[in-house]
Amino acid sequence: MQNIRTPIHDHMRKNKGWSDAQVVFRFAIIQIVIAAAVIFAVM
Repeated sequence: MQNIRTPIHDHMRKNKGWSDAQVVFRFAIIQIVIAAAVIFAVM
């Protein structure tokens, strides 16, 4: 974990070369998928 910058979006932007728009879009997709999985699991 020493090589991972926090917050994780900074790690992705600096180390993976993602633009700010890519970070926002990809993290939004991840959040939607997790939320859908939680809602599906609760029902």
